[in-house]
Amino acid sequence: MKKSLLFLFLFGLTASMIGQTDFQKDLFSPDTVMKYRSKIDLNADQISAIDKITIDHFESFQSIKWDLNDAQEVLYDQLSQSNVNEVTTLSQMKKVIDLENKLKVMRLKMLIKVKNNLTEAQQIELKELRTTSDINNLKFVTNINDSQRLQVQVSKNLNRGFNPLYIIQNKEGDREVGDDFIKDLDPNQILSVTVLKDKAAIKLYGDKGKNGVLVIQLKNN
Repeated sequence: MKKSLLFLFLFGLTASMIGQTDFQKDLFSPDTVMKYRSKIDLNADQISAIDKITIDHFESFQSIKWDLNDAQEVLYDQLSQSNVNEVTTLSQMKKVIDLENKLKVMRLKMLIKVKNNLTEAQQIELKELRTTSDINNLKFVTNINDSQRLQVQVSKNLNRGFNPLYIIQNKEGDREVGDDFIKDLDPNQILSVTVLKDKAAIKLYGDKGKNGVLVIQLKNN
């Protein structure tokens, strides 16, 4: 409960700068753009540019996201003490807020670049084509709360019946795992799940990533 309340509080602080509805109304995720690329006549140069924007963003975003997760864990530990040190805890909260704000600015910068690679006509058409699900899923990293269960669902159309590559990340590094490991994975040990597709997956993981990659970061035990 303490973690949930803290996360909601932190999210409320940063969301006041740029509301989620502002992102959803006027910006487009790379996934949404690529989903409707044929219908909006996205050309080869635009596709290449958006692919590069996506890959560059992921590499920078993920590094800071890990720092944020670590900073949050320190804060949770400080708050769990029977006698909380007000000075150090508030200082740690500032670090968490600063990192979260940095991620939001980075994410906004990426979304602006994607939008600026689209013509005005393409933007208008995208707003008409996109679904409520497209709008609500304007996210890059999905946090998994302790109360949630991990469910991995892969689009058969995207992967033609083949499973994605599963990567587990913890303090010991990265390692590939199979379906059985994922099915038995304790959701309480998960910090975040990142989904990579298409060129972003292949660039980072080679031919093994051709069917998509699920990068699952575990808590540092």
